[in-house]
Amino acid sequence: GRADTGASEQASLVTSLVARLRTLEAGRVESRRKLVELEKQVMGLERENADLRGGHDTDLVRANRELQAENRAMKLFLADYGLTWVGDTNVAGERGESESEQPSVAQNTDGRASGHLRLAL
Repeated sequence: GRADTGASEQASLVTSLVARLRTLEAGRVESRRKLVELEKQVMGLERENADLRGGHDTDLVRANRELQAENRAMKLFLADYGLTWVGDTNVAGERGESESEQPSVAQNTDGRASGHLRLAL
């Protein structure tokens, strides 16, 4: 009797431990699968972030260069007519120059833009 009960309890304990190990192993496998999936997502997002940052910076640098080239071309064009670009009204006011020191040479007439061009003669 008693030996059978001890053997039965050991078998039950082993069966219980095996069942718990299988459950833990299944959970570990599922956790590992989720981790791999999340790592793939993170790598994709990091790559997308790098692409967006690189493209954005490149676009800004390109736009800046284009605007600088356009600015130089306009200054050369004005210089051909003996004119010098001195900025807009707000910039002139910041430098302490009066309106009379900067005569208005041209105004926008298309109705879309406001303000006027300031040049030194």
